[in-house]
Amino acid sequence: MCKRNGQQTQSSLVEATKDNILLAAKLLRNGELVAFPTETVYGLGANALLEDAVSKIFKAKKRPKTNPIILHIGSFEQITLVADLENLKIFNRLNKVKDLWPGPISLILPKSKRIPYSVTAGKETLAIRIPDHPIALSLLQICNFPIAAPSANKSGYVSPTSAEHVLDLAESVSLILNGNQCKVGIESTVLDITQSKPIILREGAITKNILENILNEEVQKVTNSVDKSLSPGLHLKHYTPKTKIIFEHNLPKTVLNSKVCFLGIRKNSNQYKSFVLSENNAIDEIRRNLYSTLRKIDQLNFEYIVIDKQEFDSLEPAVLDRLSRALNI
Repeated sequence: MCKRNGQQTQSSLVEATKDNILLAAKLLRNGELVAFPTETVYGLGANALLEDAVSKIFKAKKRPKTNPIILHIGSFEQITLVADLENLKIFNRLNKVKDLWPGPISLILPKSKRIPYSVTAGKETLAIRIPDHPIALSLLQICNFPIAAPSANKSGYVSPTSAEHVLDLAESVSLILNGNQCKVGIESTVLDITQSKPIILREGAITKNILENILNEEVQKVTNSVDKSLSPGLHLKHYTPKTKIIFEHNLPKTVLNSKVCFLGIRKNSNQYKSFVLSENNAIDEIRRNLYSTLRKIDQLNFEYIVIDKQEFDSLEPAVLDRLSRALNI
């Protein structure tokens, strides 16, 4: 349960009408948590300028305080409120990539003094994005302050791509705005443009090739030795369903076929129940269906999710990243 005016109340899942978006903005302004849809996943939002409100996110998610939170803003004009853009090289890079906003990319920039260090895990940089979703943008524009919002799920679990998924946090959230299924379905790309060369800290729908074409310079990929507090999504074990994921060749021989399901982009030829992310191997469809399918499987009491190693190795970087962390490899 969450407290409102000193009373214990159950969070409400409501349609994102104008009145309910206004209510959500009021709750955020008053330091409460609101879940809302974006094009990537559902976010668990707090007023980023209120340290007490931000602390509620960490408590609700049981999130390590070393894991920073992405800031969401409603327009490019608001960026000077949250970021320090005095460095000319950073400013020039920002001007090149800003046309990807609204969209599924978060940029690492130097923080302004207005943003609490609790948002940035004590760092002098922060991740910022403008979401490409009408409900999120409407909420942000009404609020006219930045919203700190990680995915609206317990830390380490599969991210939510529907409002119903957020009910896992019902006792901690004052309001859940329903925006139906998220169209992208995985978290945003995180690009650090403060380094000597831009670095992708988290893979997403905006790929390395897209970014190199826009920036006209080499974009590096993150290594496992990176400081995990630079960006969300860097912990080696993450996005993990309750059902154990395993490569097919590692499946214990003693397990009954009825306790095993297959996850992939084709129907499995063995005797396992199959969950197909995209029969046509469509990248957008695979991304969009990944988390919702993992959550569906968790409701069906299988012991193992098996993945074909050859098919796994052929996945595009963002999906490969999510499944690698779910496998903890």
